[in-house]
Amino acid sequence: MLKLFIGTIFVFGYYKNKLNEKRLMIVRTMGRMMIFLLCLPFGFSAFSIANTGEVMLFSSIYLVFYLTVWSIYYFSLRSIYQKKVANSVGYTW
Repeated sequence: MLKLFIGTIFVFGYYKNKLNEKRLMIVRTMGRMMIFLLCLPFGFSAFSIANTGEVMLFSSIYLVFYLTVWSIYYFSLRSIYQKKVANSVGYTW
């Protein structure tokens, strides 16, 4: 969690206004890789249900929390990418 927090500070704080073409491609790749990270909590939750035969409260709360954090992070990255691409093309939304 600490690495994610530090990375978030750098991406949204420092690099947001300093995106060049290479950093923009990194943000794009991060967004694509995050789709695969969405599968992890569902897999762990399914594994937990298969082992115990019941839905655990902690697993459900963790899944909801993870999806909330994931969606905020993903849509923020997407917003930064779209704004930069729109500004580099010459039009704004």
